[in-house]
Amino acid sequence: MRPGNAGVLSTAVMAAATFGSTAYGCTQTIAADTQLQVAAAAVASQEKSMESAKRRVPSVPPVSLGGTRYEVVRGARSRGFNQNGGVLAAVDVRSGKELWTLLVYETRYNDKEEQDVQDVFITHMAMSEDRKHLLIKSESKKSYSVNLDDRSVTVQ
Repeated sequence: MRPGNAGVLSTAVMAAATFGSTAYGCTQTIAADTQLQVAAAAVASQEKSMESAKRRVPSVPPVSLGGTRYEVVRGARSRGFNQNGGVLAAVDVRSGKELWTLLVYETRYNDKEEQDVQDVFITHMAMSEDRKHLLIKSESKKSYSVNLDDRSVTVQ
């Protein structure tokens, strides 16, 4: 339970306890227990709606070509990048060793807003028909082509 919701639940507990302690007998105590359960469910529902309001990072399946797997780097900031989204990694399929990483696009942040709500993530990745480029789409609806030979990026 979130600390801010403790007051809501304790108020419901007090109301249920007061209601259950009246001279109406067993039926009223059961009703008080039911009220307590309803109040607890309301708090849990409020917490769940708060959690669902958080942004979810899109799940983008990796793309493989030859012995290399290309995948989106999650949590790129924790790996030394200045942003969380827009980073690609090439991984050797056999050894699992990361061969290289590439910043596909730069995210510009507004200092007056939280960075995490401004992150722009990759939403789609596919191999081009000629199998020489990785085609990438971002949440900002922009498309990019990554040349797999020289790792150059072209905005489409």
